[in-house]
Amino acid sequence: MEKERTMQGVTLVETEEWIGLKQDITDLKALVVQLANNVLKKDPLYDLNQAAEILGKSYPWIFQNKHKIGCSKVGGEWKIKQSTIDSYLNQSFHKDQ
Repeated sequence: MEKERTMQGVTLVETEEWIGLKQDITDLKALVVQLANNVLKKDPLYDLNQAAEILGKSYPWIFQNKHKIGCSKVGGEWKIKQSTIDSYLNQSFHKDQ
């Protein structure tokens, strides 16, 4: 089944193969979005206010120590991953011998 579409002087012939490729691209896009969401669910990003709440510290303390904890600037905003918070806690946790 072929379907013709005209766009500003250009004629596209939509064949079964073309339609299939468009569907494959749509499916691939959905898969990439799903995988990205799964990554964020496993290791969510927090802003500094959220990190302060998780660690039981003040925002100024988090801001001063953000590089000791480990952070990245994403879209102009400092972010800290859950795994980074966990790692920081494990490093700084005092264990009695």
